[in-house]
Amino acid sequence: MSGQANEKREISYLPSVVILLFIVGYLVTGYLTLDETTRLVPLMAAGVTLVLALLDGFTTVRRGQISDEGKTSAVDRSAATATRRRAVLAVSTVAGGVAAIYLVGFLVAMPLYLFASITYLGKQSAKLAVIAALLTMLSIYLVFEVALSYKLFPGVLFS
Repeated sequence: MSGQANEKREISYLPSVVILLFIVGYLVTGYLTLDETTRLVPLMAAGVTLVLALLDGFTTVRRGQISDEGKTSAVDRSAATATRRRAVLAVSTVAGGVAAIYLVGFLVAMPLYLFASITYLGKQSAKLAVIAALLTMLSIYLVFEVALSYKLFPGVLFS
């Protein structure tokens, strides 16, 4: 290979690895902390997500989503940075929703999460977000609290 630089290529495994670590942690905590009946739903959800994450990892390799390390243009770097920021925002929104459920309860947290995700992630109008959040809160209340007589978790601040 005289005269030609050997291009260094890397495959972006980071998203798949982060998701796999999260799923494994979810599986372990769900298995260790929940009773036999309660753990079925989280284990099933984590199992399906684990299969999908593994498929994503394999398709990343198979499709050859490979970036040339030394030959990335400024536009490509800018697009990659914007994509990373959007991914961090999406993960932060979900983490904030989970923290809000823990702190203020399901009925308060779900409308806040929907409002934030519709407005900021979906870039929709605040009016649409408020309507969706209120309809969802009403539906959750009617289904669980009224129809099923199931008391939803009120959060540590309200319990």
